[in-house]
Amino acid sequence: SPTNEIPSGKRDPVVRESFRLPVDVNVLSVFPHAHYLCRDMQGYALLPDGTKKWLIHIEEWDFDWQDEYRYETPISLPRGTELVMRFTYDNSDQNVRNPNQPPRPVKWGPYTSDEMGELWLQVLPRNAVERGLLGKTAYNADIEFRIYANEHLLEIDPDDVDSLNHL
Repeated sequence: SPTNEIPSGKRDPVVRESFRLPVDVNVLSVFPHAHYLCRDMQGYALLPDGTKKWLIHIEEWDFDWQDEYRYETPISLPRGTELVMRFTYDNSDQNVRNPNQPPRPVKWGPYTSDEMGELWLQVLPRNAVERGLLGKTAYNADIEFRIYANEHLLEIDPDDVDSLNHL
């Protein structure tokens, strides 16, 4: 969930989002995205039986690592699995990748000077007939998040034309 900003000097704010799979899938790849303040990037699956399965974990994130990472062997996940993104940020002077020295408050937003966190997965439903259900569920979750995020950005700056247009 976006926050108003990451205060200067703050070493451990966490952003966590999740999505519950409505169908059985095979995960083909993962694409993590954050800017300069992200330090610990976790993507994992909580299976219905309580098992935790790692999809990606980068303990010392580097902005230049943004790319798609394809699995040698697809990861099979059953319906009801909760996909979790948990990113930890560091806006202190101890973060060597912090472009602001001394640190300054950084707002949540789409620009490189802002901060953000996304974890995209490429998945293939195991039953092709369920592709529509997966697409509809993911689309609705994405629209809900985009509305929330743009409303949030407009609370911060009511004159933010980009957020108003996106909303």
